[in-house]
Amino acid sequence: MKLLFGGDICFWNCDPEDAREPFAGLSGIFGEADISVVNLENVFRFTEGDPIVKSGPNIISDPRFYQFIKTLNPTVVGLANNHTFDFGPGPAFRTQETLKSDGFLTVGIGKNVDEAYEPLYLEAGSEKFALIAVCENEFGCASTDRPGTAGYSLSRITKAISDARERQCRPIVFFHGGNERDPYPSPGKRELYRHFADLGADAVIACHTHCPQGYEYYRNKPIVYSMGNLFFPKKDESSIRSWYNGYLVQLEINGGPTELVPIPYVFDNGSVTVLDGNTKNDFLKYLEFISSPIQSEGLLQKLFDIWCAIDPAYVNQLRKYSPDLFGGCEPEQIKSVRNVFTCEAHNELVKNTLELLYRGELEKYKGFGGFYSQLRDMNIPTDGYAEVL
Repeated sequence: MKLLFGGDICFWNCDPEDAREPFAGLSGIFGEADISVVNLENVFRFTEGDPIVKSGPNIISDPRFYQFIKTLNPTVVGLANNHTFDFGPGPAFRTQETLKSDGFLTVGIGKNVDEAYEPLYLEAGSEKFALIAVCENEFGCASTDRPGTAGYSLSRITKAISDARERQCRPIVFFHGGNERDPYPSPGKRELYRHFADLGADAVIACHTHCPQGYEYYRNKPIVYSMGNLFFPKKDESSIRSWYNGYLVQLEINGGPTELVPIPYVFDNGSVTVLDGNTKNDFLKYLEFISSPIQSEGLLQKLFDIWCAIDPAYVNQLRKYSPDLFGGCEPEQIKSVRNVFTCEAHNELVKNTLELLYRGELEKYKGFGGFYSQLRDMNIPTDGYAEVL
């Protein structure tokens, strides 16, 4: 039994004259798989929608490129990522409906968070699987009363894995996250993905980083930290090589431990080419090299420390609000900001406050200060929770 996974597909910068049949070289590999899964990094402009306010680009693609998904013909198209709702629910759900009408299965989005987190149950031969598609909490994630993607929640993933086990299905977590352009997973991602395996996931397969990262077997369970881009052309092809290289993940299940077979490839603005011969061997040597530090907690942490120092892209966002913050501050000057980010309780409070600011709802909640004042004086408000509700 073969399960095949591919990374991010995006046609945002595609030129119709260049990309005529980008997946022609992969059709045989996908055709041999019992189940195949890819992540679609963009929706299609089948209907109009307004771009949401977000950091990073709002991505949507010309419907002409949709035919390439049909050529590749995956079993499942994952939609849990940070670009699916870039233009709101209209294009997102219209893309999902189009995929379904053409016989593709989808996973990772919904009209609310419960629906977005519904695992996709699959059967192949005598095996049953539960695909749980999740992304990091960037933009466009669903909530109890808002449509979107399945933003990471440990409790929800735990429940999804447990429910799958109760149904005698093999849970597989398909995770969209990680630090972009970093060839190594962070120590936190290693801890998290291993925890998914401890909870009962049979495999964890990740993408999003725009470069390949390594993989490991943890308790005989494969964990892939990032497959890299599957097809994500850029207008400037002079970008670093790792943007254009990646590997498909083939999981072979034959009664014993699951075997992972990496299938490396390279792409340009026109097509994906599976590597063979010396180029394949060179990639596999590179993959082995970047995989080896995963087994060393000390080395992986040191590599992450280096990455934080040499690629401070996201940390630089803080400089807009405090230009001197990273200009050689002493511990006394940095202590409060550090506490905001490292203490889980403080981090949750600040994160939720920023979400309210983003949604323009912070001011309306300030009017309920009297409710909390009564509680602080050990008084039960006369109307109970009616004022809040």
